[in-house]
Amino acid sequence: MSDQVRVYIRPPAPPMRRILVTNSKGGCGKSTLSSNIASAFANQGHVTALVDCDPQQTGSFWLSRRPGDLATIHGVVGIDQPSRPMLDWLVRIPRGTERLVIDSPGGIASHRLNDLIERVDVIVIPLLPSSIDIHATTEFIKEIYLTTSFRNSNRRLIVVGNRVDKRNKYFHQLNRILRRLELEDVVHIPDSYIFLRCIDEGIGVMDIPPSPRYAEAQNAVTDLIRKMEPEHEPSA
Repeated sequence: MSDQVRVYIRPPAPPMRRILVTNSKGGCGKSTLSSNIASAFANQGHVTALVDCDPQQTGSFWLSRRPGDLATIHGVVGIDQPSRPMLDWLVRIPRGTERLVIDSPGGIASHRLNDLIERVDVIVIPLLPSSIDIHATTEFIKEIYLTTSFRNSNRRLIVVGNRVDKRNKYFHQLNRILRRLELEDVVHIPDSYIFLRCIDEGIGVMDIPPSPRYAEAQNAVTDLIRKMEPEHEPSA
């Protein structure tokens, strides 16, 4: 019998990219955007997990309808439970996860927002091109700027104009406000029924074969995913 001792060294886990999709205002399309981000990453071959922190559990509903032959997305329930500590879902993220998408709750409290920002690499803020949404989201962005976690880091902030119709006057109003805030990372997602279909069927637009019919929506999601990747980080 050999007296050699074999030592098994577990390979290091791949680096995890953590994306927070958030806005203090409800109804801006956080869950729709989160599901499409997660499906896009999964289609690129990344081990992907979606954390659903929204009490409505829209992301979990979407995952429950996801066809089994599509790229796998691991679901993690992230809503607060009285019997569990806040952010306890952190210990339930599957090992080897490379892309973590967090769908935050609407009306998120300042202390909770700071805790989440501290644990992510990219912050994605969807907003609708309407006066009410633009006003509320502008204040929310200012609140993020003031958090300790954001001020003391080079975390990336990307604003997503959601359900955008470029013929609408609010599209131009939105862009004026974003320029005033000196936000360069902006993506416009078109107002298309395909996103409603995707939520209903448990798919993302990047699960659909490329088609001229869906090209605008697919190109917008592709642009958003590209902006999130490490090689596109701004210089420190």
